[in-house]
Amino acid sequence: MKSAFNPSEVFECASKAEIIDRIQQLVPPGSGEPQNPEILAALQTLTAQLIAAYKADGKLENDPFCDVRDRSLHLYAAGVSSKLKGKTILVTGGEGCVGKFLIEKLLELGTNQIISADKARCQNLEETRPVYNSKGVVKFYAADIRNFEALKYIFEVEKPDIVFHLAAQRSPGLAEIQIRETVTTSLIGTQNVIQLCEEYGVEHCVFSSTGKTSRYFTTEVYAASKKFAEWQFAKAAQAGDVIYGMVRFTHMLENSLFCEQMSNKVQQGMTVNVHAPHRYVTAQNLVEAVHLLLNALVLSVPGKLKFLMVRNLGWPTETLEVALYKIV
Repeated sequence: MKSAFNPSEVFECASKAEIIDRIQQLVPPGSGEPQNPEILAALQTLTAQLIAAYKADGKLENDPFCDVRDRSLHLYAAGVSSKLKGKTILVTGGEGCVGKFLIEKLLELGTNQIISADKARCQNLEETRPVYNSKGVVKFYAADIRNFEALKYIFEVEKPDIVFHLAAQRSPGLAEIQIRETVTTSLIGTQNVIQLCEEYGVEHCVFSSTGKTSRYFTTEVYAASKKFAEWQFAKAAQAGDVIYGMVRFTHMLENSLFCEQMSNKVQQGMTVNVHAPHRYVTAQNLVEAVHLLLNALVLSVPGKLKFLMVRNLGWPTETLEVALYKIV
């Protein structure tokens, strides 16, 4: 009998669908990382054949996300600059991927008083008088938005005029594990931000949400917590004195967890796994994200929560194609 794992015997002249089927037979969905040398050898052969099949279809020559990386979104620069002139800006989550890029853009637009509140460097999450480091005109406070007294201290000292609320759980997968932290950050943290914006007379507050909230029903902790936060902002917009705005992000290319994980595995010579063979993702870039946030200052209106998003995200990208491109 021929060996089931001998690539030269069973893996030649196969279509993409057949190759994928054989990969799943070797390593069924939900299996751990394979250790059997024969299975690993078979996977290498199958992967090489799959790469050849994709190349035969004219793929893998360029980054599957190249169109996304090159896209831009119009910025109402004059209107945004007039809103920012002479104002103190607070960015929650200012040390995250989007937060850092937003701060860079604010500086580029001439903002001369920027405050960041982020728990990244917090040594004591219950500290009520958070410390900060200064870098030019930016103050980076180490504070958790769930800590009302710490956040109030920042509002009291800095008196922000405009708030961009970005602080949140980054990973949808981790949200299913760190449920308490995810939910309290999204709900309690958001309520703290809204309450202090009203109390200290903030002019504008812009919230970053996710396209996942467009689902009418979800069992995912990440999406559900964001849906509740959107509701909080919608209520605040109707009842409060602050002008609130909201943006919905989709998959952020420069902050992509699955791309990062794939790249790390390729660099380490490990087996690269994908969620499913025919799973597709739409993505956007940081420029689009930050321009959405800034445009919200111009397009938001009193008494109603308007939300902005990128309407044309182009064709979805197959995650399997992304994995193969990184391997090549």
